Amino acid sequence: MKGRAVRKLLLSVLTAVMIVLIRPVPVQADWIQDKFGWWFQEDDGSFPASAWKEINGVWYYFKDTGYMAVGPMVIDDVQYYFHSSGAMASDEWVEFREDWYYFNKDGSLARNSWIGDLYYVDKLGAMVRDKRVNGIYIDEDGVAEHPGDGFFD
Repeated sequence: MKGRAVRKLLLSVLTAVMIVLIRPVPVQADWIQDKFGWWFQEDDGSFPASAWKEINGVWYYFKDTGYMAVGPMVIDDVQYYFHSSGAMASDEWVEFREDWYYFNKDGSLARNSWIGDLYYVDKLGAMVRDKRVNGIYIDEDGVAEHPGDGFFD
């Protein structure tokens, strides 16, 4: 009986010591990759899903599975493009399936608009080539010819 009480006491003391000594190891935010892609683990161990995240000044989108978006993607009815690094295309041209597309500073695909004074993108966002737009000829390289009417001044 006395031995049983001593064992219970020792077990209780050992349990208390272990609880005090075991501290959770803090998780550090980091990228993780598996055979399906990349995801980002937050400092608290959670993962962003169906969410935007700015990491080191670069914008990424994480799908509902938690994996980083790559390639073209529609989010809230807006077309975006994510490079193979996961970085959102922003204020730049992207070549995709033999066409060029311009993505605005906010990452959205430009459509039916002039990009600067020389380039025009159609309703699908593709650079227009070898066509006339509002009387202005756009050559096979996608560059508008200056008509000399002050339109580009």
